Amino acid sequence: MPSQTFTHSATAAVPAETAWSALQDPATWGAIGGVDEVYAARHGDDGTLVSYHFRASAGGQTYEGRAHTALAEPHRLMIVEVDTPELEGRIKVALDGGNPHTVVAVELTVRSKGMLATLFFPVVAAAIGSGFPTSVEDFVGRLGD
Repeated sequence: MPSQTFTHSATAAVPAETAWSALQDPATWGAIGGVDEVYAARHGDDGTLVSYHFRASAGGQTYEGRAHTALAEPHRLMIVEVDTPELEGRIKVALDGGNPHTVVAVELTVRSKGMLATLFFPVVAAAIGSGFPTSVEDFVGRLGD
């Protein structure tokens, strides 16, 4: 099945600890990859975001999906895996920070899951890719809110 990876980095005007706290808020993830709504979030006992559901738009389609945290290294790295009926993927957010700024590297990999998804994957990938740098800039801007 086809897949594509998008990467972009931006600088947050906050230390890594503040950025990490923002990553535990499911609303923060709404800026990545055309996500329109994030809901039904769950957190672990330590406050780490465990999972959430979302609705996303890409290539003229709306996708319902679920995301779960695959890896969480406080103040350093968070990997969230996403799953929809047509697409699956992974969002990797690496924090490299001091005080007062943090470089945030975001990597998004998406893969089609079936024949129909394979047919429209180039349109979806083009839509994601064209807006990805702006999405990452918006995402990183939310880390200081």
